Parts: sequence; C-alpha cells; structure tokens
Amino acid sequence: MDGIQAARTFMDVYYPDCISVVLFGSVARGEASPRSDLDLLVLMPHEVQPYRRSYAEYGWFIEVWVVSRRYAEATVRRPDRNQNPVALTAYAEGLVLKDEQDFAKLLRGKARAILKEGPPPLTNQEIDTYRYVITDWLDDFLDTSQYDQAILVAHDLTVKTAEFMVALHGHWIGERRWLYRALQDIDHPLAGRFLEQLVGYCKTGKKDGLASHIEAVLELAGGRLYAGFYQALED
Repeated sequence: MDGIQAARTFMDVYYPDCISVVLFGSVARGEASPRSDLDLLVLMPHEVQPYRRSYAEYGWFIEVWVVSRRYAEATVRRPDRNQNPVALTAYAEGLVLKDEQDFAKLLRGKARAILKEGPPPLTNQEIDTYRYVITDWLDDFLDTSQYDQAILVAHDLTVKTAEFMVALHGHWIGERRWLYRALQDIDHPLAGRFLEQLVGYCKTGKKDGLASHIEAVLELAGGRLYAGFYQALED
C-alpha cells in the first residue's frame, strides 16, 4: 500500500470523527525513502489534550499529532526564530487528506504568508547571546585535547554557529536536514563550508580550519564576546 493510500485508510479507521488531516514530510513531498514514515496532523472537532502518538500499520510507521481547533490556531502563528517552524511547514506544504470545514485551507494560507515574510531580525541581545555562547564553546573545543571529547564539542559548536548564520541572514532555523537546507539558501561564501570544515576536522583531527571558520562567522556580528556580556535571568 502506498503512503497516501495508507494514510487515508489509517485516518478512516483510527480517527473517523476528525475534521481535517494533513499529511506532511517526505511522503507528502514525493521524496519518500525506504525508511520514511507518515507524519499526520489530525484536527478533532472537540477540545482535546494535544498529544503525539506512533503506530505501525499498513506497512508504515505512522506518527500522529492530534490537536483541537484552538490549539491548531495557536500553533500557526509566528514561531520563535529559534524553533523549527514544523507546524507552519506542515500546513504550508502538506497534503490535505480531509478538510470538512476548510480549516486546513485557512491555516495553509496563514502559514504560507508567515513563512514567506520570514522571522523578525535578531535583537542585539540575541546576537550577543549567540556570540557569547559560540565564543565559550569555541574555546572549549580548542582546549579539549582528547579527540573523542572534542568531536562532540565540534558537532554542537558547528550546529550552534550554523543556526546563528541562518538567523543572522533572516531565515527560519531548522533542525538536522532542515538546518542544512537553510544554509544552502544563504547567499554567502561561509554558508556552504560548515560541513566541509566539520568533516575535515573529523578526518584529520586538525582544528585550525573549523576554528577559523567559526571565527569568521563571529566576525560578521562583531567577533568574539566574553567581557561585558549581560543577560537578565528569569525568576
């Protein structure tokens, strides 16, 4: 059974009373691989405690997010820039399998408008926080002499710096593959070299290339930051 047919059958059997279902992810985009699962947003007609649940049915792993109308409306808003806008992307790019009240269609329009507009620019405080954290992690990377420890620091440092690069250029931040795609959308020579430098370090154990790359990204926003950093903490 193909993915779309499996999703429709699953919907009819497990959530027959829902008012809308959106299939999103690789299957909806026509990019399914042998390990792809079915990602479904299911909207119920009554108030429900939102939950996420996984199934194995019809030859597929199926992951379901079940929400109410009120919850769905709340999630399709401008997300924090440090979050991967999963709900926005799901409604904007997903395949609507059921939509009794045109609610999914309404959310699709809102989601596409927000994604197109992009996130608000980073505040000075946010920029300084990125600079401070990256500076601290870069020093940690350079000071760690054991390769097995340094490689874990290198991974987190690369991801954090890539997020900073994406946010600094006014793009939504994603996770894993989405972060890589976000980097590819940036028209800047530094954006395409993150993986090159990280892989280079992993292969050779030489830190200079990756460290210099991180320093160059920091210079886009004023360079390293340690002394003078201030951040108010919540009570």
